[in-house]
Amino acid sequence: MLKLVRNTLAEWGILIDKYGGKIQWEYVIQLQKLQDEEGLRLGNKLKKAHINWKQQKMKVNLAAQSLSASVADAIEFCANTLKIPEFQGSEATVTFIRNFNQLFDILNSRNPLAKGYKAPMSLTNKTTWDPFLTDVYEYILGLKNTSGQLMCKTKRKTGFVGFLASIKSMKQMFHDLVESEHAPLKYILTYKMSQDHLELFFGAIRACGGFNNNPTTQQFTAAYKRLLLRSHIEGENGNCEKRDPIDILSAIHQ
Repeated sequence: MLKLVRNTLAEWGILIDKYGGKIQWEYVIQLQKLQDEEGLRLGNKLKKAHINWKQQKMKVNLAAQSLSASVADAIEFCANTLKIPEFQGSEATVTFIRNFNQLFDILNSRNPLAKGYKAPMSLTNKTTWDPFLTDVYEYILGLKNTSGQLMCKTKRKTGFVGFLASIKSMKQMFHDLVESEHAPLKYILTYKMSQDHLELFFGAIRACGGFNNNPTTQQFTAAYKRLLLRSHIEGENGNCEKRDPIDILSAIHQ
């Protein structure tokens, strides 16, 4: 979903928030250009690959790094501290990037000891993430294109509606699994519900076939059996990276 949001902003160039502020991809381009010219980075990972993203549009890490807190901080620093003309009026863009960065962190928590928005969803930190999810839900609902049409009703609505659905789903799952009477969990690591695990599994299946990315049913069965026997096979060209040490088929016990 983050890729779809990045794609929409980059291709359309400008979005409008509910306050009428302009969210512009041009600020990200100008930041990367400035860093290239100066030969240093302002604490972020922006490179030409992030600007020329269409060549690797399925890479989640490029989208996440483009819409990261470090990019928002760098744009804000260039505007407020360095007073660079190209970054003036970037407040709405900074808010947009921070909102989606923090939302992405909440929906991808994987460390029980993490702090802030990367922490697991629990009763102890509900006062942190719950108000934010409510606010960002309304924020996404209010995003528009330059014609004034709500993004959730345009042809490019998928990423935005997907985030809205994820927010509602996670709130309900938290209530059912953590907050309700006799709830089975103390906290939720939201990354465990990511589709990354399924993509990693299919990547491992494809890796068993060498250069053949479309296995037959017999090849799939054979590859699946190898994975059941704990043969650690990793794909080299997947769209996501393995971010925790848990095996793909972790339900299999020896």
